[in-house]
Amino acid sequence: MATDQANSRGPRKAGDNGQVRDLPIPVNENLLSAWNAVATSAVTQSRSGELICNVVVGDDITRIAICSGGFVIDTAAFALGGQTLQVGDTGTMTEISESGETFLDAVAKKIKRGDHVEEELIDTLSNLIGETIVNLLVRKRPPQISMRLLDTEPLVSFHTPCKFLLSSVATPSRMSRLIVESIKDSIEERDFVCRSAKCVKDDQLVLEIHSAKLAAVGAPTILDMVPVLWLGSNNQTQLDERLRRYSLSKSSPYVVLGEREMILHEGADNRPIAQLIGDGSFASNWYLRSDGNEVELVKIMIATA
Repeated sequence: MATDQANSRGPRKAGDNGQVRDLPIPVNENLLSAWNAVATSAVTQSRSGELICNVVVGDDITRIAICSGGFVIDTAAFALGGQTLQVGDTGTMTEISESGETFLDAVAKKIKRGDHVEEELIDTLSNLIGETIVNLLVRKRPPQISMRLLDTEPLVSFHTPCKFLLSSVATPSRMSRLIVESIKDSIEERDFVCRSAKCVKDDQLVLEIHSAKLAAVGAPTILDMVPVLWLGSNNQTQLDERLRRYSLSKSSPYVVLGEREMILHEGADNRPIAQLIGDGSFASNWYLRSDGNEVELVKIMIATA
């Protein structure tokens, strides 16, 4: 989606711990994914002209950032991680998340907390979780895996050739380590270059703000950086989860994509506010704002100082 470079507001810098000063931008999974890409030097490495995909496997979430030309251009987060299914050192199942139940169903196993899990099944489950993360990354979705695993808008900027940087949290669980190994194997089977990384770099985050004017529908109200949410279907559970991830309440204003228009949701009031640009495909970190006369689509670009 094109931006109006003449309307650029940036660059602006983040403060301590990545908190944004003087910008009404919520710290959400997209920004956390971008911060990980800064920490592993993926942003810096992308200045060479390579497309870099940074993958960080956490306890209950995997964060992805696509980096190009020294910027984070796209981000996503999946509700999958080392705690999706937790297995202790003795092979005992200690925790099963909601998404973990999905994977147990996929391998037709009835396992509950406290049950012993054979090593072969542990390998099968970690491989299935790792393969699912890669499939979601390259925009393929196995039929048994729900789009509820996606905690942000889907990636739209992934393409080949691409180099991967792969890491896990500072003290990864056993399943985290196995999932990382599975992701690496799956990536290399697709002939991608994959390198291990560590989240150790402490560069200052820089935000560049670019905006594009939209054709308003009706009489726009005053809006201040309202997040634009992508929903794969009209699914209330998915919407509730997305609002939670963005730290929004149901009374908070947000925008979703209709067939041809952007729909503003304010409490019980849902109405078109602007025409959709192109086919509605866009990367993460888009916001809508309006001064009561014009509507702007605002894109947050993330780099390092």
